[in-house]
Amino acid sequence: MDKPAKPAKKIFSARELQVLTQIAAGATSVEIAEQLNISVHTVKNHRKNILRKADCRNSGQLITHCLALGVI
Repeated sequence: MDKPAKPAKKIFSARELQVLTQIAAGATSVEIAEQLNISVHTVKNHRKNILRKADCRNSGQLITHCLALGVI
């Protein structure tokens, strides 16, 4: 028997959702780092993890996928 799918918003951590929202708004990693008061390296790690969790290859695909799921 298959496991029930997690609700889309539960896939991402609260911080990943913040980063995802900023990505959708068109912010760069540097801008996201400044707005969230974290390092650019941390933002890049969040972006990598978000793409992996969403099974997407790039930000455009990620935004389309997350909009379709109602995550953003």
